[in-house]
Amino acid sequence: MKLLHEILRDMRTEQNITLDQLRTTTKISRSQLTAVENGDWNVFQSQGYVSGVVSRYAQAVGMNQEKALSLLRRDMEKKTSAFIRVSAYRERSMWSVSLAILFAIGLVAAFFIFQFSSIMKRPTITINATSSHIRTSEPYIISGNTEQGVLLYLNGERVYQNKNGDFNQELFLKKGTQMLELKAIGTNGRETMKTLTVEVKE
Repeated sequence: MKLLHEILRDMRTEQNITLDQLRTTTKISRSQLTAVENGDWNVFQSQGYVSGVVSRYAQAVGMNQEKALSLLRRDMEKKTSAFIRVSAYRERSMWSVSLAILFAIGLVAAFFIFQFSSIMKRPTITINATSSHIRTSEPYIISGNTEQGVLLYLNGERVYQNKNGDFNQELFLKKGTQMLELKAIGTNGRETMKTLTVEVKE
């Protein structure tokens, strides 16, 4: 089914009427006549204005004006429906894009929060139960666990862990009250310290 602008254009060309002749007859500008023949109704100020232009055009080429206006309403309704569908699609697309952007922002925020917490987190030291009273003839055994990558020191001396972070150190202590300082340095440079007090007797 032909659209109104196609019917009007075909009727003009079949009658060998030029656009300039039609402009003289209808007093419609050439640009508006071209818009009519292209079905570009958005060029016109209002629906009432375009109806007047179409009515004069139809009269000049011998088409029934009421039929022309009826076809105009039909064609404009189609364009409106298409516009609504496109607008709805664009709205859905924009909503999808917005969700994607929010998701990306959330991931970035989570990453920075994780990085910040990693930077601020102090290493943990878990010390297994030890006796606070020993004799000089007995070794004092200190054992426990830290995270992988943590540097561990006991009274300034390096203590080495296995791949699971477990450590075990034996010490022979002098008589008296001994203070043992266990220090862990995390990969972020943060430190955790624990102090043990041991009473050593003969």
